Amino acid sequence: MGRHVSAALRVAGWYVVPVSRSAEVPLDLAACSTADLRALLRSARPDAIVNCAGLLWSAVLDPAALTAVNAKLPARLAAVAGGRRLVQLGSIYEYGDQRILDESTQEQPATPYGISKLAGTRAVLDGGGTVLRLGTAIGAGLPARSFLGGLAQRLRNAPPGEFTVPVAPGERDFLHAGDVAAAVLAALGAPGTGLYNVASGEPVAPRRLVESLVRVSAAPVHLRTVPAATTARGGTDRQLIRIEAAATGLGWHPRRNLNDAVADVWHSAQV
Repeated sequence: MGRHVSAALRVAGWYVVPVSRSAEVPLDLAACSTADLRALLRSARPDAIVNCAGLLWSAVLDPAALTAVNAKLPARLAAVAGGRRLVQLGSIYEYGDQRILDESTQEQPATPYGISKLAGTRAVLDGGGTVLRLGTAIGAGLPARSFLGGLAQRLRNAPPGEFTVPVAPGERDFLHAGDVAAAVLAALGAPGTGLYNVASGEPVAPRRLVESLVRVSAAPVHLRTVPAATTARGGTDRQLIRIEAAATGLGWHPRRNLNDAVADVWHSAQV
């Protein structure tokens, strides 16, 4: 998400200083200390901080690594923000296996991922920051370890014939990565801070996205779906995420088409 957010900020006139192990300012965010972050802020002197870092797409979901990136890093950022606007990208999966979700829903995370993200959210909110709880964002640059990113890689070299894809049952909330970036911009300009769900608000069957990706790929395959195992994020078979608070507090609404996001996944996988 960092690339999408950075691009939108630049278009809006912000001067962006990316920070990661391989970015313009190199820093291992999983291992850095509070002192490291404080020194970085003294050097960069930002007006605002947006934390897009988060660990999910890992071959082995190490609980210690999840805690370092998803919980401890946001807490350290909250500790050093010093009155600057801090926007944290959280996750709908902090709510756990519940069907109708708004900002007043009691969190009951069901996975190490959800637990670690919730800890980060609480630290940022306690520090006076803003948290955007995201549905599943899709768009250009999805890693090959992600569901759609991996599927795009498979389709690149798929031989003609049956193409079997494990698909989660039910309906989930997916949104265009560009809508996430727009929500970050809205949060930076909002008069107040707080917690906001950022999602499409319309549950979609994962199979629909798979069909869209197969269609845009024009691969000579016949799609066959089978039930998938439980995801690392957890979550119930159907989510209905309420987004009225973001509309009221941020003036934000999802505006982009999911099929365009799927096409972006495919085209970026060809580079």
